[in-house]
Amino acid sequence: MKLLYITPHINGAGGVQRMLSVKLNYFVEHLGYDIVVLFSNERQMTPHFSFHKKIVFHTLDLPHRRGLSYLTKFKKQVTYFVNQEKPDIVLVVDNGLKGTLVPRWIKGTPTLYERHGSIKELPTVGGSVFQKIKNVFVKSPILHLAKQFTAIVVLNEQMKKEWEHKNICVIPNALWFNPKVIEHEKKKKKVIFVGRLTKEKGVDFLLEIWKILYRKFPDWELHVFGENTKEFSLITNKNRNIIHHQPVKNVDEIYDDASLLFLPSRYEGFGMVILEAMAYGIPSIAFNCPVGPSSLIQNGDNGVLVKYANIEEFASKAELLMQDENLRKKLSEKAFETLKSYNVEKIMNQWETLFKQMISNKKK
Repeated sequence: MKLLYITPHINGAGGVQRMLSVKLNYFVEHLGYDIVVLFSNERQMTPHFSFHKKIVFHTLDLPHRRGLSYLTKFKKQVTYFVNQEKPDIVLVVDNGLKGTLVPRWIKGTPTLYERHGSIKELPTVGGSVFQKIKNVFVKSPILHLAKQFTAIVVLNEQMKKEWEHKNICVIPNALWFNPKVIEHEKKKKKVIFVGRLTKEKGVDFLLEIWKILYRKFPDWELHVFGENTKEFSLITNKNRNIIHHQPVKNVDEIYDDASLLFLPSRYEGFGMVILEAMAYGIPSIAFNCPVGPSSLIQNGDNGVLVKYANIEEFASKAELLMQDENLRKKLSEKAFETLKSYNVEKIMNQWETLFKQMISNKKK
C-alpha cells in the first residue's frame, strides 16, 4: 500500500510532527507501506524527530505570500505528485483552508482528512487580531469542503461532534514508547510544562500560577520545555525557580524525575504531553479547555481538571498535590492504568483497518 501525506510542517518539535514520525515509521517498519510526504513550510532543515530512510519527502515550492498565486502553485504541485506517485490513499494533515481543497483536484483516489485541532475553537486561534478575523471567515468553508473527503479522522469524541460527515471516526494518538516502571523515590520537587511558548498553550497563565506557588514552595522548581518565541520571551528566572529548556528528543530528560505536569492551555486538540506524563507516573493538572484534556483526564481519578482560566483554583489544586505525596502517588497509579487504551499496536491496527476499508469501498 502506498500513502501520500500532505502537511505544511514536518520539521517542528510539536505533537503533530511527533505523531507523524511515529505513525509513518510504524507503517513502513511493521506494515511494509510505501510513504510519500509533501510539505511546504520548511526547506533544507533537519526534522526534529527521526523518520525512516525509506520515506520519500518532497518540498512544495510555494511563494511566501498567500493568495491566488500561492493556491494555484499548491494545486499544480499536489496534482503533479499525486499523478507521479499514484498512491492508494491521499491524506491531508493540515488544519488550514487550502488542504480541504485537495479532494476537488484529485479524482479516483480515496482522500482522508486528519484533523488535529478543534474546528469549533478555530476563531480563537492566533495571536493577532487579523489572524483571528481570518479564522472566523475560513471556519465555514473548511466545514463545507471537508465533506468531500472519503473519510475524516479526529482525535476524540468531542471533536467528532463538530463535523457533519457520513464517514468520520475517532483514532486517538498512540503512546509511542513503553510505559516506565514508576519509581516514586526518583521524583523530585519538580513541576514541568511541555509545549510551545505561546498564548495558545497558556504560558501567560502558567507564569501567573507559578507566581502564586513559588513563594509557598521555595524548594520546588518549574521546568519549562519549549522553544522560545517572540510572543513570549521566557528565560531562566532563578528568583522564581523557573528553568527553561529547549525542546529535547529524549523524553527521559523531561519526565523521568518530575512530580507534576501543568497544562494551562486555552485549547488542545489532544494533549499528548498528558499521555506521555502518565507513562512516567506523573499526574497532570489542566484547564478543562476545548477539547483534549477532558478526553484523557478523569477529574480527581487520574489527574485534575480545573475550570478554564481560573488561575486561583489551578494554584489551589496544585498546592494540594505539591504538599501531599500520597495523593500524587494515588493519581499517578490511576493514570498509569489509562495507558492501556493508547497502546501503539492497538491504535495502528485501527489505522490499518480504516485504510483497507477505504480501498475496498473504492473497488465496489
